[in-house]
Amino acid sequence: MKEELKVAAVFIGTIIGAGLASGQEILQFFSRFGRGSFIGILICFILYILLSLIFINMAYKKKI
Repeated sequence: MKEELKVAAVFIGTIIGAGLASGQEILQFFSRFGRGSFIGILICFILYILLSLIFINMAYKKKI
């Protein structure tokens, strides 16, 4: 359990700490497209989760 928390802390620190995208930037980008932007937000959300899981699993398997 301790290793998982370390990995999670590093991931959160690098992604959120690096300022990938603030809530304000996301709102400004997607709000230009009206109600249809909700689909874009969902697609980005799903891709972000899937890619994050893939990268974390790769790093964990290779012990990076």
